[in-house]
Amino acid sequence: PGPGTRRRCRVAIVGAGAAGLQAAQMLLPRLTTDERQGTTDLGTSTRIIEPLLVLEARDRVGGRICTAPLPNGVSVDIGAAWVHGTGLPFGHDGHGRERELNPMVKLLQQRTDLDDTITSPTDKKGDPLRAGLIYTSPKGNPDTRPRDVLHSPGIDCAEGCLIELHVGGKRIEKNQFSIVENALNLYERILASVSKVGASAYDCGEGMTTSTISVGKTIDVIRSEAPPRYLLRYNQVGGSYSNMVETVLGFYLHSLQVWHPHDLANVQLSEFIVDDSNVGDESDAGGGEGDFPGPHCNVEGGMSSILGPLQSNGVKDCILCNQEVIRVERLLSKHDGEENATVSLTCKSGTIVEADYCIVSIPVACLKD
Repeated sequence: PGPGTRRRCRVAIVGAGAAGLQAAQMLLPRLTTDERQGTTDLGTSTRIIEPLLVLEARDRVGGRICTAPLPNGVSVDIGAAWVHGTGLPFGHDGHGRERELNPMVKLLQQRTDLDDTITSPTDKKGDPLRAGLIYTSPKGNPDTRPRDVLHSPGIDCAEGCLIELHVGGKRIEKNQFSIVENALNLYERILASVSKVGASAYDCGEGMTTSTISVGKTIDVIRSEAPPRYLLRYNQVGGSYSNMVETVLGFYLHSLQVWHPHDLANVQLSEFIVDDSNVGDESDAGGGEGDFPGPHCNVEGGMSSILGPLQSNGVKDCILCNQEVIRVERLLSKHDGEENATVSLTCKSGTIVEADYCIVSIPVACLKD
């Protein structure tokens, strides 16, 4: 649409990321039947009421989902890269338990670009769920469970682990794995203490303060102010060993930050009050981080593969790219003595969309300004 274009629809969705596109998938069939041919008299003109419009600020859809092809033909996710839990135990084909599947898996099962050949449930190249999943982390979330997922099957065993650690350009060898053990112990003590700070605030009737205090600030305070008996600083040995423990600890905290995905200075303490009895839990249950049970997976061909199913069933025709919404207003009008309310969305391009309902699907951080 060009500058000054006006559109009228039943529902306007701001943002064509995964959340916005999924909302469109769910709503469009319900709106199309009743509203596609509907008209309304707005003043002196009559305009077609479109069932649904999705307004996207960028020139592409997907939001955080963005897969880039490399010159060698390999696709690399430079945004969202994980299906955080399939919903079922590793190796399960989903038969009879479809209701438990992660909705992302259900969407990926609709892909049409996959080879039907399945090898073994334990082969990373074979997916019993037939969704093009690569079972990178069969035991769960590597960002939030470093001990039993990232270092599985054990911190002293490099074979089969998801990661090997390097400090100062040198690999941590087996005879140095006390560094990793001490860093993990310190990490778990810090997180348990952070959780207790938040829980104590609720116990004292100060729960609302946990929405204004960050996890990063809490960590800084408890590590600098807590008495030595709480063991929240690693200074028992000192020197280069202590520095290496702190470096590895910093990596674990960075991984936690990647998961949220904000720096810990912008993660509310209220989002981090967890049951510390789950620390080290090796079950298939989903974590308190909001992920699904089961393996955490990458996707064959990249996460952008999910955008095909998300734009199917007519949704693609409802998307308007390069339409950055800069103002959302509620309008009141009277018609035949009745008061009517609509939502007006003004785009930077000059396009104005009037809708009966509006869904804002973009992250809260995008609305701060």
